[in-house]
Amino acid sequence: MSLGDAVRDLAFTPDGSHLAVAGRDGTTRVLDVKRGVEVARLEHGGVSVWFDRDGQSLITVGNDRRVYVFSVGGAMEVSRITLSGPVYAAMFGARGTHLALGSEEGVRLFDTSSGRPLPRIGPDDKAESIAFSADDQYLAAGYFGHARVFETASGRQLADVPHEGHVTAVALSGDGRYLATEGSSDPPRLFVVSRGVRAAEINLNSLPVGAVALSADGRLFAAAGDDGDVHLVSIGANLAGVSPPKVISRGATPSAIAFSPDARYIAVGDWGNNVRILDIETGRVVYEWLHAQPIRALSFSRNGDYVITASQPDQPLRSSLAVTTRVFSMSDGGEWARVSAMTRFGAASLDAGGTALLTATSIFGSGVISVDRHPLLARELLMIGCSRVSRNLTCVEWKRYRHGARYEPTCPNLPAAPCP
Repeated sequence: MSLGDAVRDLAFTPDGSHLAVAGRDGTTRVLDVKRGVEVARLEHGGVSVWFDRDGQSLITVGNDRRVYVFSVGGAMEVSRITLSGPVYAAMFGARGTHLALGSEEGVRLFDTSSGRPLPRIGPDDKAESIAFSADDQYLAAGYFGHARVFETASGRQLADVPHEGHVTAVALSGDGRYLATEGSSDPPRLFVVSRGVRAAEINLNSLPVGAVALSADGRLFAAAGDDGDVHLVSIGANLAGVSPPKVISRGATPSAIAFSPDARYIAVGDWGNNVRILDIETGRVVYEWLHAQPIRALSFSRNGDYVITASQPDQPLRSSLAVTTRVFSMSDGGEWARVSAMTRFGAASLDAGGTALLTATSIFGSGVISVDRHPLLARELLMIGCSRVSRNLTCVEWKRYRHGARYEPTCPNLPAAPCP
C-alpha cells in the first residue's frame, strides 16, 4: 500500500493488524495491513496518532490541540440489535433512550442502552418511514398504502390514514396531533388526527414531492423537491387554512430538512454536500457548513442548541460506506464533534444530558444494528484515554504539542515522565 509523502505520524495496533496514518492533508486513515485496504477515515486534522494497549481505541491529537478518542472494532458499542431482515428507517427518541426501527417486520422499538426489545408497535407490515413527536409520546410510521400514528408507551394506534402507494416520509408535531406525509403516489399532505380519526386534511398538490418537515408546534410545514426549492407554508388552527407557499431557500436538491424546536430556524441539507441554517422570518442564511459527502440526515438537538448532520456517498448497493456524523453549535456555528465510521448510517442523536453522541449504524441488508455512544465532554474523553494507555506524554511530546507550557501529567493515574 502507498502512504504518500505527506505523512505526519503513524502507529500500529499491538497485534500489527491495523495501521493508523496521520496525513498532512488533515485526515487520519486506519488501514487493514493484511488486506492493504482503508477501513476508516477521520477528518479532524490529526498530527499524532497512537493505539491503546489492546488496540481497541485510537487516540489522536488534532490541529486544534484537542485529544480525540475513536473506537476501533466497536469498543464504544452500547448495544447490538439483530432483526431477521433489512432496516429501512431508524430514529432515536429526543432523549436518546429509545430507538425505533422500520423493518420488514414492522416498527420495532428498543431500549438504547441494553438493546432490549420493547413491546411491538403496529402491524407486522413493512415500515418504510418513522418519526417521533418532540416529547417522544407519539410515533408515526409510513407503510404501503397507510400512514399510522401510535402512542409510544402503550403501542395503541391513534390514527390510520390511507394513501395510494408507499409512504416514504412522515413527520409529527410536538403533541402528535398534526401529521405530515409524502409518498411515491401522493403529494405532500397534512392531517389533524384526533381520537383515532382523521379530523381534517389538506392536500398540497402545488408543493414538490421530496423531503418534508413539520414544526413542533404544528404551525409550519416545509417541503422540497428535485428543483432545489424549499417551500414553506403557515398552517391555521385545525388546518382551517394555509398561507400561499413561499420559497425560503434555493440551491442543490435537498435531501433532508428540519425545524428548530422553537421554529425560528430551518436546516436544509442537500445532495451538493451542503447544510444551511436559515432564519425563517428573514430568510437570511445564518450558518453554512460544507461537507465532503451528500447529506443523508440532519436534526436539531432537543433544546435547539446543536445541529447533528450525517453525510455519506450515494451508493445504495454497497454494504458499507464512510459515514461522517458531525455536531455543530447554534451559538457560534462551530463544529463541536465529529465521528467517522465505515458502515451505513441509520440515526444519530445527543443523549438527554448532551454529553454524548448516539449513533445507530448497520451493514446494508444484514438486519444488525450497532448502537454506539461517543463521549463529547473533555473530562470523559480524557478518562477513557487514560484508562487505555500505559504512560503519560514524554517531555519531548509535551513540548511538541504544548509549545513551552510547564510539563504536567495528562493522566493523573499514571506516573509523570521525568523531565530535566
